[in-house]
Amino acid sequence: MKVAGKFAVALSVLLGVFVFTGSASATTFCVPGYFDGCPDNGSNVVPSGAGAGEKLENALSQNGSDGSPDTVYLDSGTYVDTDSLKAGGSDGLTVIGNGRDRSFITSSVAGNYYVVDLNFGNSRHITMKDLAIVIPEDFPNDNGPGSAVQSKGDDFDSVDVINENNTGTVYLSSGFANVMGGGSFTDIRLFGRNGARFGSAINVACNYPGQVTINGAGVSDSQYGVLAPCSTVPVSIDRATFSGADSALQPSNGAQLTASNVLIESGDLSPVMVYNAKGAGTTTLDLDHATVVATGDASMPAIRANVANVVAATDPIQVNVSNSIILGFDDTWEMIAPTDPAKGDVGLSVSYSDFSPVGVVTGDSSLDTATGNIFDSPGFTGITDYHLTPGAPTVDAGDPSAAGPLFDLEGNGRPIDGDFDSVAVPDMGAYELNPPPPNCPVDPSACAPKLRKVKFRYRFGKGGTLRYRVSIKAKVIAVFRPVPKKAKSKRMTVRILKQGKQGANVIKLGKRLLKPGRYRLAIRALNKTGDSSNVVVRKVQVRKAGRR
Repeated sequence: MKVAGKFAVALSVLLGVFVFTGSASATTFCVPGYFDGCPDNGSNVVPSGAGAGEKLENALSQNGSDGSPDTVYLDSGTYVDTDSLKAGGSDGLTVIGNGRDRSFITSSVAGNYYVVDLNFGNSRHITMKDLAIVIPEDFPNDNGPGSAVQSKGDDFDSVDVINENNTGTVYLSSGFANVMGGGSFTDIRLFGRNGARFGSAINVACNYPGQVTINGAGVSDSQYGVLAPCSTVPVSIDRATFSGADSALQPSNGAQLTASNVLIESGDLSPVMVYNAKGAGTTTLDLDHATVVATGDASMPAIRANVANVVAATDPIQVNVSNSIILGFDDTWEMIAPTDPAKGDVGLSVSYSDFSPVGVVTGDSSLDTATGNIFDSPGFTGITDYHLTPGAPTVDAGDPSAAGPLFDLEGNGRPIDGDFDSVAVPDMGAYELNPPPPNCPVDPSACAPKLRKVKFRYRFGKGGTLRYRVSIKAKVIAVFRPVPKKAKSKRMTVRILKQGKQGANVIKLGKRLLKPGRYRLAIRALNKTGDSSNVVVRKVQVRKAGRR
């Protein structure tokens, strides 16, 4: 009996342990109370607190270390914390607002604080989504600015950061002011109100290693867009716009920054600034499918790369630009490097891009612009509309061997056959042209032009002709694409846009327009409503004068 009694006691203790450890479960908090998005279902919890801000902060710490992730749902309204909104604990945490135009987090503190401080006092991986974080108008700016967010490996999805603090003269509040240990930023927007500007939109800190991923961002009203000063925290950007930012991209001191599908409207500084004053590794910027337009000070170069002439040894800078459009700057580049073997060099490579081939090169700097570039008007839809138009020289003019990106700035597929030559090649710039459908849905052949009797004759050094017949008055687009396309080939794709009359037409070709070799000719006609003819494809050979 005594043995049995001891066994029963032990069993009850063991069962008690199981009950205790099994009682921890994910908690859903409704703040400031139950609402349609977080109803009273018997398990949801309303945290304690005197007001909405206090209830929110309590929810960010309650049950924070019980071994289960928690979720906080915010109703519409403004949540004011008396200092910085902080979290406590070690479990995963997701904070979901009722929409970034309806759920607002702000602070009433009068000191150098963050509105949201996700680093202080916790080791939780925190995701914030569908809400806005507001820097109030009376935030301090004297001896250091109060800013919106400090984070540590956290994620932000569909979050607005709004700056209403326009009182700063020396210091300005920043958005994601101290991004430590990486993190992801998806569909975020940062902008000012009432004349307020950010000091920086996203500032990467070097305290902890990690990867920063930005996928969909809109930045305006900021001195600096993305500051990446760390060799241990690489930054990748896909689909981002920078408007009213003095300098949009600024990697430095061994950082690796990749950016694709980026639209930059410049401000008072160079929109792309690359710097290295350390021996922490090569500072690298890979910029692909960017549209960079001088809407600010055009005398500032579009790309400025500078290796500092300091006492210690420094590492190089390498900037690679591809499939991009750079327009309106007096100088496309300025490269500055010491003439010293102990100091890093500056290298700039530009390929399959449209830009003005002028710039300043000093010291140990090198420039490569030999592959696939054009120097032409890009063919924008309007002065401030940077979408491409049919027939623009930048359409289907990108790298034909590129494997990505698969989408453009607006999420449209890439590449699309924009010149109707039956070969889909990516366009230059942030936007991929998606040609409109024919305007004759019942019978396209009834109104589309018909192209026939295409004949080509040409000798390098002498010139030649391209002859064709078209059924109606139409614009004709002819594309000569080198075959095979070699990476270092000096032959380039040639596009001809010509208004044709009904019947027989002749296009005269300049004597050095095409270089010797084989080309794939694709020609089509467009009527005034954009309906396309059949595409005629020919394999043609260009020979030197005197050869048959």
